[in-house]
Amino acid sequence: MGVESAQFYAADTGGSRCLDRKETSYSLYGLKRVNDTSFHIGDYEALKNAALDPYTAFRNAYIQNRNSKIAQ
Repeated sequence: MGVESAQFYAADTGGSRCLDRKETSYSLYGLKRVNDTSFHIGDYEALKNAALDPYTAFRNAYIQNRNSKIAQ
């Protein structure tokens, strides 16, 4: 069953309520982002330890990533 066709029910004080597709989509997106971030913590630590100046390294990485996304 795909996310588009799924309906989720959650208990609250008034009984149960159906979570609509938008709520479900936002919830699953948030869960995915947190999960993806947890897998990249090692990358963050490695870059921080390898850089002479971590602020400059992260700033440059951000700028390169942003320019790449703008160019697409």
